[in-house]
Amino acid sequence: MKSRYALKIEYDGAFFSGWQSQTSSPLSVQRRLEQAFLALTQESVHVYAAGRTDTGVHAQGQVAHVDFSRHYTQECLHKGGNYYLNHSGVQILKVQRVSEAFHARFSAERRIYRYILLPRSSSSPLWKTRAWWIKKPLQNALLEEAAVVLTGSWDFSNFRNSACQASNPFRTLEKVVVEHVEPFIYLQFQAKSFLHRQVRMMTGAMVQFATKCITLKEFLAYLSPKDSNSKPLAAPAHGLYLEKVLYNDFVF
Repeated sequence: MKSRYALKIEYDGAFFSGWQSQTSSPLSVQRRLEQAFLALTQESVHVYAAGRTDTGVHAQGQVAHVDFSRHYTQECLHKGGNYYLNHSGVQILKVQRVSEAFHARFSAERRIYRYILLPRSSSSPLWKTRAWWIKKPLQNALLEEAAVVLTGSWDFSNFRNSACQASNPFRTLEKVVVEHVEPFIYLQFQAKSFLHRQVRMMTGAMVQFATKCITLKEFLAYLSPKDSNSKPLAAPAHGLYLEKVLYNDFVF
Protein backbone atom coordinates (compact mmCIF):
# COMPACT_ATOMS: atom_id res chain seq x y z
CA MET A 1 0.00 0.00 0.00
CA LYS A 2 1.31 3.43 -0.95
CA SER A 3 2.07 6.09 1.63
CA ARG A 4 1.50 9.64 0.41
CA TYR A 5 3.14 12.70 1.95
CA ALA A 6 2.62 16.40 1.35
CA LEU A 7 5.70 18.62 1.37
CA LYS A 8 6.03 22.35 1.96
CA ILE A 9 9.13 23.53 0.13
CA GLU A 10 11.25 26.66 -0.13
CA TYR A 11 13.83 27.22 -2.85
CA ASP A 12 16.04 29.79 -4.52
CA GLY A 13 15.14 29.81 -8.19
CA ALA A 14 18.57 31.15 -9.17
CA PHE A 15 19.98 27.65 -8.62
CA PHE A 16 17.53 25.86 -10.90
CA SER A 17 16.17 25.58 -14.43
CA GLY A 18 12.65 25.63 -13.00
CA TRP A 19 10.53 23.09 -11.16
CA GLN A 20 9.99 20.44 -13.82
CA SER A 21 12.58 17.84 -14.75
CA GLN A 22 13.55 17.85 -18.42
CA THR A 23 16.23 15.96 -20.30
CA SER A 24 17.69 19.22 -21.58
CA SER A 25 17.59 20.87 -18.14
CA PRO A 26 18.85 18.51 -15.42
CA LEU A 27 19.08 21.19 -12.71
CA SER A 28 15.40 21.23 -11.75
CA VAL A 29 13.88 21.46 -8.27
CA GLN A 30 11.86 18.31 -8.93
CA ARG A 31 14.91 16.26 -9.87
CA ARG A 32 16.90 17.53 -6.90
CA LEU A 33 14.15 16.43 -4.49
CA GLU A 34 13.79 13.05 -6.19
CA GLN A 35 17.54 12.49 -5.95
CA ALA A 36 17.47 13.34 -2.23
CA PHE A 37 14.64 10.89 -1.54
CA LEU A 38 16.40 8.19 -3.57
CA ALA A 39 19.53 8.65 -1.46
CA LEU A 40 17.48 8.59 1.75
CA THR A 41 15.06 5.72 1.07
CA GLN A 42 16.54 3.84 -1.92
CA GLU A 43 13.16 4.38 -3.61
CA SER A 44 12.80 5.99 -7.03
CA VAL A 45 9.86 8.40 -6.67
CA HIS A 46 8.08 11.17 -8.60
CA VAL A 47 7.38 14.47 -6.84
CA TYR A 48 4.28 16.40 -8.00
CA ALA A 49 4.02 20.16 -7.37
CA ALA A 50 1.14 22.60 -7.00
CA GLY A 51 2.88 25.06 -9.33
CA ARG A 52 5.51 24.35 -11.99
CA THR A 53 7.65 27.45 -11.60
CA ASP A 54 9.91 28.71 -14.40
CA THR A 55 13.67 29.13 -14.42
CA GLY A 56 14.70 31.73 -11.84
CA VAL A 57 11.36 31.86 -10.00
CA HIS A 58 11.58 31.37 -6.23
CA ALA A 59 9.23 29.65 -3.79
CA GLN A 60 8.52 30.34 -0.13
CA GLY A 61 5.54 27.99 0.10
CA GLN A 62 5.54 25.52 -2.78
CA VAL A 63 3.47 22.42 -1.98
CA ALA A 64 4.18 19.02 -3.48
CA HIS A 65 3.30 15.40 -2.82
CA VAL A 66 5.20 12.15 -3.14
CA ASP A 67 4.30 8.46 -2.80
CA PHE A 68 6.48 5.82 -1.17
CA SER A 69 6.00 2.06 -1.17
CA ARG A 70 6.36 1.92 2.62
CA HIS A 71 5.67 4.11 5.63
CA TYR A 72 8.23 6.62 6.89
CA THR A 73 7.90 9.00 9.78
CA GLN A 74 7.37 12.64 8.90
CA GLU A 75 10.52 13.51 10.83
CA CYS A 76 12.56 11.00 8.82
CA LEU A 77 11.51 12.49 5.49
CA HIS A 78 11.84 16.06 6.75
CA LYS A 79 15.24 15.88 8.42
CA GLY A 80 16.63 13.12 6.21
CA GLY A 81 15.50 14.84 3.03
CA ASN A 82 17.09 18.12 4.10
CA TYR A 83 20.32 16.31 4.95
CA TYR A 84 20.67 15.27 1.31
CA LEU A 85 19.45 18.68 0.10
CA ASN A 86 21.99 20.63 2.14
CA HIS A 87 23.56 23.54 0.19
CA SER A 88 21.42 22.70 -2.86
CA GLY A 89 19.21 25.81 -2.86
CA VAL A 90 16.08 23.91 -1.78
CA GLN A 91 14.80 22.89 1.65
CA ILE A 92 11.78 21.02 2.96
CA LEU A 93 9.93 23.15 5.52
CA LYS A 94 7.30 20.61 6.53
CA VAL A 95 6.16 17.05 5.83
CA GLN A 96 2.67 15.72 6.50
CA ARG A 97 1.09 12.33 5.84
CA VAL A 98 -2.02 12.70 3.65
CA SER A 99 -4.61 10.46 2.03
CA GLU A 100 -4.24 9.21 -1.53
CA ALA A 101 -7.10 11.55 -2.48
CA PHE A 102 -4.84 14.55 -1.92
CA HIS A 103 -3.08 15.94 -4.99
CA ALA A 104 -0.78 18.93 -4.64
CA ARG A 105 -1.86 20.42 -7.97
CA PHE A 106 -5.47 19.35 -8.49
CA SER A 107 -6.60 19.71 -4.85
CA ALA A 108 -5.32 23.29 -4.62
CA GLU A 109 -8.03 25.94 -4.24
CA ARG A 110 -5.87 29.07 -4.41
CA ARG A 111 -2.35 30.04 -5.31
CA ILE A 112 -0.72 33.22 -4.06
CA TYR A 113 2.25 34.74 -5.87
CA ARG A 114 4.30 37.72 -4.78
CA TYR A 115 6.42 39.94 -6.99
CA ILE A 116 9.08 42.23 -5.50
CA LEU A 117 9.93 45.55 -7.15
CA LEU A 118 12.88 47.74 -6.16
CA PRO A 119 12.07 51.23 -7.48
CA ARG A 120 15.07 53.50 -6.92
CA SER A 121 17.90 55.17 -8.82
CA SER A 122 20.60 52.72 -7.68
CA SER A 123 20.61 48.97 -8.22
CA SER A 124 21.26 46.52 -5.37
CA PRO A 125 23.98 43.85 -5.42
CA LEU A 126 22.14 42.10 -2.59
CA TRP A 127 18.82 41.91 -4.44
CA LYS A 128 20.11 41.36 -7.97
CA THR A 129 18.49 37.90 -8.14
CA ARG A 130 15.66 38.65 -5.68
CA ALA A 131 13.83 41.73 -7.01
CA TRP A 132 13.25 43.69 -10.22
CA TRP A 133 15.14 46.97 -10.14
CA ILE A 134 13.01 49.76 -11.65
CA LYS A 135 15.12 52.81 -12.46
CA LYS A 136 12.34 54.89 -14.02
CA PRO A 137 10.07 56.90 -11.69
CA LEU A 138 7.16 54.71 -10.60
CA GLN A 139 3.76 56.25 -9.88
CA ASN A 140 2.27 54.41 -6.89
CA ALA A 141 -1.24 55.64 -7.63
CA LEU A 142 -1.06 54.13 -11.12
CA LEU A 143 0.05 50.77 -9.69
CA GLU A 144 -2.99 50.84 -7.40
CA GLU A 145 -5.25 51.73 -10.32
CA ALA A 146 -3.88 48.85 -12.39
CA ALA A 147 -4.44 46.43 -9.49
CA VAL A 148 -8.10 47.42 -9.31
CA VAL A 149 -8.52 46.95 -13.06
CA LEU A 150 -6.97 43.46 -13.06
CA THR A 151 -9.10 42.18 -10.17
CA GLY A 152 -11.98 40.06 -11.45
CA SER A 153 -12.57 37.74 -14.41
CA TRP A 154 -10.82 38.41 -17.71
CA ASP A 155 -9.70 36.74 -20.90
CA PHE A 156 -5.94 36.69 -20.28
CA SER A 157 -4.97 35.45 -23.76
CA ASN A 158 -2.48 38.32 -24.10
CA PHE A 159 -0.96 37.48 -20.72
CA ARG A 160 0.40 34.03 -21.45
CA ASN A 161 3.41 32.51 -23.11
CA SER A 162 3.03 30.89 -26.53
CA ALA A 163 3.93 27.54 -24.92
CA CYS A 164 0.96 27.73 -22.51
CA GLN A 165 -1.10 24.53 -22.79
CA ALA A 166 -4.24 25.73 -20.98
CA SER A 167 -7.36 25.36 -23.14
CA ASN A 168 -9.24 28.16 -21.38
CA PRO A 169 -7.60 31.62 -21.18
CA PHE A 170 -10.19 33.00 -18.73
CA ARG A 171 -9.02 33.40 -15.14
CA THR A 172 -10.48 35.12 -12.08
CA LEU A 173 -8.13 37.21 -9.98
CA GLU A 174 -9.54 37.27 -6.46
CA LYS A 175 -7.00 39.75 -5.15
CA VAL A 176 -4.30 42.04 -6.49
CA VAL A 177 -2.62 43.84 -3.60
CA VAL A 178 0.02 46.58 -3.76
CA GLU A 179 2.08 46.93 -0.57
CA HIS A 180 4.78 49.55 0.03
CA VAL A 181 7.56 48.59 2.43
CA GLU A 182 10.57 50.83 1.81
CA PRO A 183 12.55 50.43 -0.34
CA PHE A 184 10.38 47.74 -1.94
CA ILE A 185 6.94 47.45 -3.50
CA TYR A 186 5.26 44.05 -3.16
CA LEU A 187 2.62 42.94 -5.65
CA GLN A 188 0.49 40.02 -4.51
CA PHE A 189 -1.77 38.04 -6.85
CA GLN A 190 -4.33 35.47 -5.68
CA ALA A 191 -6.34 33.11 -7.91
CA LYS A 192 -7.31 29.46 -8.17
CA SER A 193 -4.85 29.07 -11.03
CA PHE A 194 -2.75 31.11 -13.44
CA LEU A 195 -1.71 30.78 -17.06
CA HIS A 196 1.93 30.19 -17.98
CA ARG A 197 3.83 33.47 -17.40
CA GLN A 198 0.61 35.28 -16.46
CA VAL A 199 1.89 36.77 -13.21
CA ARG A 200 5.08 38.04 -14.81
CA MET A 201 3.17 39.60 -17.70
CA MET A 202 0.61 41.21 -15.38
CA THR A 203 3.50 42.66 -13.38
CA GLY A 204 5.13 43.88 -16.58
CA ALA A 205 1.91 45.58 -17.69
CA MET A 206 1.47 47.23 -14.29
CA VAL A 207 5.02 48.58 -14.38
CA GLN A 208 4.60 49.81 -17.97
CA PHE A 209 1.49 51.71 -16.88
CA ALA A 210 2.98 53.00 -13.61
CA THR A 211 6.08 54.32 -15.40
CA LYS A 212 3.85 55.98 -18.03
CA CYS A 213 5.24 53.87 -20.86
CA ILE A 214 1.65 53.03 -21.84
CA THR A 215 -1.70 54.75 -21.33
CA LEU A 216 -4.73 53.37 -19.53
CA LYS A 217 -6.31 52.72 -22.93
CA GLU A 218 -3.30 50.64 -23.96
CA PHE A 219 -3.35 48.79 -20.63
CA LEU A 220 -7.02 47.93 -21.11
CA ALA A 221 -6.29 46.77 -24.67
CA TYR A 222 -4.15 43.97 -23.23
CA LEU A 223 -7.35 42.69 -21.60
CA SER A 224 -9.29 42.79 -24.88
CA PRO A 225 -7.65 40.09 -27.03
CA LYS A 226 -10.45 40.29 -29.61
CA ASP A 227 -9.45 43.88 -30.32
CA SER A 228 -5.69 43.64 -29.81
CA ASN A 229 -3.15 40.82 -29.80
CA SER A 230 -0.32 42.94 -28.38
CA LYS A 231 1.32 41.42 -25.31
CA PRO A 232 2.72 43.25 -22.29
CA LEU A 233 6.31 43.13 -21.19
CA ALA A 234 7.09 40.03 -19.10
CA ALA A 235 8.74 40.97 -15.81
CA PRO A 236 12.01 39.15 -15.03
CA ALA A 237 11.63 35.76 -13.37
CA HIS A 238 13.94 36.57 -10.45
CA GLY A 239 11.45 38.92 -8.76
CA LEU A 240 8.67 36.33 -8.57
CA TYR A 241 7.86 34.08 -5.59
CA LEU A 242 5.29 31.32 -5.16
CA GLU A 243 4.27 32.45 -1.70
CA LYS A 244 1.49 30.10 -0.64
CA VAL A 245 -0.87 27.36 -1.84
CA LEU A 246 -4.25 27.01 -0.12
CA TYR A 247 -6.48 23.94 0.23
CA ASN A 248 -10.04 23.54 1.51
CA ASP A 249 -9.48 20.72 3.99
CA PHE A 250 -5.75 20.90 4.48
CA VAL A 251 -3.70 23.57 6.22
CA PHE A 252 0.01 23.70 5.56
